[in-house]
Amino acid sequence: MRRACIRKAERLPSPVPTESKHPIRNGVIIAVTSAAVLYATTFIPGLYHWLLHVLAAVGRFLGKPVIIARWIFFLVCLFCIPTLYRIFWPLFRRSPRGPNFTEYQTDRFFGLIWRWDYSFHSSPQNLWCFCPHCDTQLIYSEDRYPDHVWFTCDHCKLQLHEVSGSKNYALSQVYRQIDRKLRNGEWKTAGTDSALNKRS
Repeated sequence: MRRACIRKAERLPSPVPTESKHPIRNGVIIAVTSAAVLYATTFIPGLYHWLLHVLAAVGRFLGKPVIIARWIFFLVCLFCIPTLYRIFWPLFRRSPRGPNFTEYQTDRFFGLIWRWDYSFHSSPQNLWCFCPHCDTQLIYSEDRYPDHVWFTCDHCKLQLHEVSGSKNYALSQVYRQIDRKLRNGEWKTAGTDSALNKRS
């Protein structure tokens, strides 16, 4: 029994490795933990007032003026110059801006033009294909028994790509090609629509 369906592109997980860092989540955890510790100090008699006394003493100590000889002051300033130079010089130095891999958002695979964007973790997402002749977004049809998918341009009335497997498998093939180019650096010469037009 042959069944076919036409659907819009769906978001699939990318095989490109992502970072496991979550700065917002970590900041919330630190803030909640700090608030819990401060709240816990109110249950220990005298600890809260002791902490305030210590902080006030440190503030008074740091706020008192220090009298030193002028030659010592200028010597300290002289030793600070290299450190200040290392901190602020990179801010004013103009370095050529290299290509950013997130600019790689289009390429040609299996005879089709593919476009995507990047998620919060800098992984490709929202991948879909377009007609190499008229740049129309393609539609897909599937057979389930056995799994078979093909991509068609409803403007040119052409069947452009056929894969043995599901739509998800066809997209995963392209994700793997994107991952390969990101890892070996080929994306630097294959990531713009203008580059695709030159090759077509």
